[in-house]
Amino acid sequence: MEEYKIASSVNVGETMAPALQHREVKLTMTQLGNILHYNQSTISRFANGKQNVPFEVLQQLLEEVPDPFLAMDISNKLIGVTVPVINGSHVIKEPLAMAIKAVKEAKEAVEAIIESEDEYTTPSDYWTREQHADPEQSINESLDAILFLQNYVAFACRETGLNFQEVLTKRTQKWRREGITN
Repeated sequence: MEEYKIASSVNVGETMAPALQHREVKLTMTQLGNILHYNQSTISRFANGKQNVPFEVLQQLLEEVPDPFLAMDISNKLIGVTVPVINGSHVIKEPLAMAIKAVKEAKEAVEAIIESEDEYTTPSDYWTREQHADPEQSINESLDAILFLQNYVAFACRETGLNFQEVLTKRTQKWRREGITN
């Protein structure tokens, strides 16, 4: 049986510090500390990744610092079933670069899924060890596509001033109306 764990605190230093400097956020660390009931040095430790942010503070932190990358980072680290924020040094971090990379990764995912058609049309109980390779590859390629697509959406939302959560909520409502989700 699969077991999922929810973290009691998360380290968001890689996304909190840039989020606090973004043009949408107009709070100093001292002001944020007053709102969250922490002193400025604790807020600084949160933002520098030297101290985890407790679970019970995360909601209010996101309300005060409404940044899509901070939200994605918290979501990824809290439960671990969503993709992380792309923040490595080997990627250009801007909407167009993300879009180009997302299209490439999506094409690779589609190709890998097509390669898995024969396995997916046979019950997995009858698969040989070799037959597990194509579905596993399709899963990995799909996750790569999701990583770049979700980060593209976050970059595009930030660039256009749209709230990622609100956009996703509206889209989810559309999917519900169409019977895609409940």
